[in-house]
Amino acid sequence: MTSPATPFDWSDDHYSAYGTRPLCSPHSLSDLPMFTKDALIELLDRFPRNELQAFTMGDDPCDPSDWSCVNVGDCDGEQLWRAVERGRLWLNLLWIDVSEPAYKDLLTRMYGQLAERVERLQSYQNPHMTLLISSPGAQVYYHFDAEDNMLWHLRGEKTIWLWPNSQRDKAPQSVVEDIFARTASEELPFHREYEADAERFDLTPGMVVSWPHNAPHRVENKDSVNVSISTSVETRLSERRRMIYCSNRMLRKFAGNRQFSTDELGMLPASKRLALRVARRSGMFPDPPHPVYKTRFQIDPEAENGMRILPAPVHTAFCSTQKA
Repeated sequence: MTSPATPFDWSDDHYSAYGTRPLCSPHSLSDLPMFTKDALIELLDRFPRNELQAFTMGDDPCDPSDWSCVNVGDCDGEQLWRAVERGRLWLNLLWIDVSEPAYKDLLTRMYGQLAERVERLQSYQNPHMTLLISSPGAQVYYHFDAEDNMLWHLRGEKTIWLWPNSQRDKAPQSVVEDIFARTASEELPFHREYEADAERFDLTPGMVVSWPHNAPHRVENKDSVNVSISTSVETRLSERRRMIYCSNRMLRKFAGNRQFSTDELGMLPASKRLALRVARRSGMFPDPPHPVYKTRFQIDPEAENGMRILPAPVHTAFCSTQKA
């Protein structure tokens, strides 16, 4: 039996499978008072608007062009919740562990328990947590995450499809490099025939799912408001891989549109990582600027779809998907 003090109860097989194959197991967080509707609305009221992302999207998983940011404006927590109920919206409460001590404590307990049993997590760094609140029928398009992450489901029902991380290789290498460098969104080109290679999980409250690092995935909500937590960490593996792709991106800028090896072990990969560090420290290849979001959509709980169209584009309050 799991408890809030031990967020999940895994067998030896679960721990050994972490990071090597898709894994779905129970957790005990859904009944915590911090995840009731009233508590979540109060959280939305006080949460910093520069860390609150809002997006809308279409219903075709093969066409991510309808994914767009939405301005939150001066909506309070209750208005945001009603808009999510009515619309096709996805809210990301970024870095919630920074501003909310209860979430920080929960994150520490999650990865403290994992690090005791999973070797690759024993030296994890930069843990962070995002709270996800999303509309009935909302989706997240086919994508992969640069970090090592997990999805903890709390309210509603959703389906997640997971692919082998080798599926990432179907995307152009330059696209993958830009995702690792955080100069592009995480979406990858998707075709329906890919579903034959996917493993599907239908999630209900109290289920956590993890997958191998960089495994592509997509998500569709069912007929109710969904609440989940996404947790992410950096490991030696994820950091090494990110550095290789970022160094290849740097080399491509200086040596034309050549493709470079993605091997991660050995003297040559180590030399490429060193070259990237030197280039960044010298200012020759600085980190990319934070993205700027502009939109003509404004959250409006009284509108039929939970938002209205503005007469002219505005800057959203949030400006970055990465903590400064």
